[in-house]
Amino acid sequence: MKHPSRSSWLTILLTGVLGMPLGVFAAESSSAAPAVMQVTVAGKVQRASGIEVTRITSLHYRPQVTGYGQVMDLTPLLTLRAQLQAAEAALSAAQQEYLRLKGLNRHGQNISAKRLQATRAVWQSARAQVAMLRVRALQHWGSALTRWLESRGNPRLEGLADGRRELLRISASQASYQVKPPVHIDVGGGARATLVSASPRVNPEIQAPTYFYLAASAMPVGFQFTAGFPISEKVLTGVQIPGDAVIWYAGAAWVYVRTSATEFERRLITTEYPEEGGWFVSAGVHPGEQLVTQGAELLFADEFASHSSGGGGGGDD
Repeated sequence: MKHPSRSSWLTILLTGVLGMPLGVFAAESSSAAPAVMQVTVAGKVQRASGIEVTRITSLHYRPQVTGYGQVMDLTPLLTLRAQLQAAEAALSAAQQEYLRLKGLNRHGQNISAKRLQATRAVWQSARAQVAMLRVRALQHWGSALTRWLESRGNPRLEGLADGRRELLRISASQASYQVKPPVHIDVGGGARATLVSASPRVNPEIQAPTYFYLAASAMPVGFQFTAGFPISEKVLTGVQIPGDAVIWYAGAAWVYVRTSATEFERRLITTEYPEEGGWFVSAGVHPGEQLVTQGAELLFADEFASHSSGGGGGGDD
């Protein structure tokens, strides 16, 4: 005797409880998806099975990828500033001393050549020290932050030093090196960060381009966060699809739209633009349509069962 499959038992169970063939949760089924891509479900079945719809509204969206950020520890930067300032002071003093002795020697003062050479060596060593620290700054922090270090009383650097501002390092995952980083980026909690410059170093974990941003102090040092990293100036118009509305079949994402009181249509959507809790889509579903936000699995199962049996799952309202 051939026993019913697990799917058949679930179909029998749902039919017995609700009195209607609502099928099974077949999003993982290996059988072919229904070719009709439509299903009719009576109003009382919709209410009994908890199918809910929401009229979706228009949304403007700027294409973006996920940016991975971290609040920088400023100790190395500020230590480098102190070292650079000390080296520049030593260079200035050594240069003045060398030029003083050189002038005395030119006017016949009793300055030995050995003393003059030693003073010149100190001056050249101090100049090399400044150059080495500048190379270190460029390699670790880039040209913009190096200029901040070299300028006395830079207001942005002073804001970092006194804790009014913080430096963020953000890596744009999946973004190519040709992408122009946005001047401003939202980093959560209503905070907005402003671009400083590209970092001379990539993120070693994801091999992605990395950028420095300046923001008002709001997060602790070392805090890691994600942020939407816009990769295009183009603004798209579409709708937001919540994750609960999506069913997955054959490696694709599908949603149901109610087209009349009892009819539903299955639509293919793309998941190119992830949003918090779902996806933004610019095609397939349109503003003003009624999106099924609960019960999509049941509709798919009923559509599948109706396709297999050649009948409909609607019944009378």
